[in-house]
Amino acid sequence: MGPSPFQYGFEEGNTAQYTFMVPFDYPRLFASMGGDEKVVERLNELFGKQADSQNGGGFNISNEHDFVAPYAYVFAGMPWRTQEIVPQILKEGFNTTPGGLPGNDDMGATSGLYIWNALGMYPAIPGVSGLVLGTPMFRKAVVHFGDGRILIIHASGSGSYVQKVFLDNAPYPSSWLALSKIHAGTTELQFNLGAKANTDWGNPYPTAHRPFENLDKK
Repeated sequence: MGPSPFQYGFEEGNTAQYTFMVPFDYPRLFASMGGDEKVVERLNELFGKQADSQNGGGFNISNEHDFVAPYAYVFAGMPWRTQEIVPQILKEGFNTTPGGLPGNDDMGATSGLYIWNALGMYPAIPGVSGLVLGTPMFRKAVVHFGDGRILIIHASGSGSYVQKVFLDNAPYPSSWLALSKIHAGTTELQFNLGAKANTDWGNPYPTAHRPFENLDKK
């Protein structure tokens, strides 16, 4: 049996999985796909299929080309879908047995993906000094930066959906956190979580309609 036509020209994956591996230029990608509505349809299809790295078109957490795909929803204006999907991926794809990683760790890439997502953030855009916010797993986590800065991440409430975020006790409405917001000394980031999606939080965001070159200034 030969390879699926979805896989022609791709290694260890297929066109459906590789499509969203361009987070450095989602505006152009999303425009070429027909806009945010069409993008969300494609994402829903990707996450609605059984994962198969070679022949199927479903999301597959076991290889790097799909790592950023859950965060494409954020750039399409639906961050609550990311908050829905990522905790499910962590729960179903990882465990504490000797074979608890979903595939080859690839020099720590897959473990690193888990750690970022467990903290409730992800460096979605290569080379841009900021993080997309998601759903933290822990009630409290402390991140020590190499330059001495400290970020303390708190999470309260139950459920995977972000209701509100506070940065140093001030409301923070965006799902993008520029690294410049993490000041000298200690910065505190508070997530309030709930069981129902809050479709109002996280959309003051540089989405597919706004230039990414200004992300680290927001």
